[in-house]
Amino acid sequence: MTVVGSIDYRFVSILKTPTSPALSITQALLGGDAGREPSAFVVRRMSLEFLKPSKIDDVLEVQTRVAEIGAASLTLNQSVLRDAKPVFSAEVLVVLISLSGKPQRLSQHIRAALES
Repeated sequence: MTVVGSIDYRFVSILKTPTSPALSITQALLGGDAGREPSAFVVRRMSLEFLKPSKIDDVLEVQTRVAEIGAASLTLNQSVLRDAKPVFSAEVLVVLISLSGKPQRLSQHIRAALES
């Protein structure tokens, strides 16, 4: 039996960027529209809590919820569940920045997708 270590939860970081066809937020949308410089979400802060060990063959469910929408940031609450019970949780603050590193306000399209 192999126990999952902290590095094995790295898939949660992949989910930190709220780009999803279901939300109509795509990299193309972040690629610069209406004269804006192309932009991307980057992690500013992560708070992780390892609640219970998991095994390599466990079937895990990842849930992500937008907790707060700021001018240029999103706070995401993430949970990893095994048999509907939490084994890991994270609070992730992501910021939208231009490719030159300047914070970018979230567009109305992104806000509308996240608030629906």
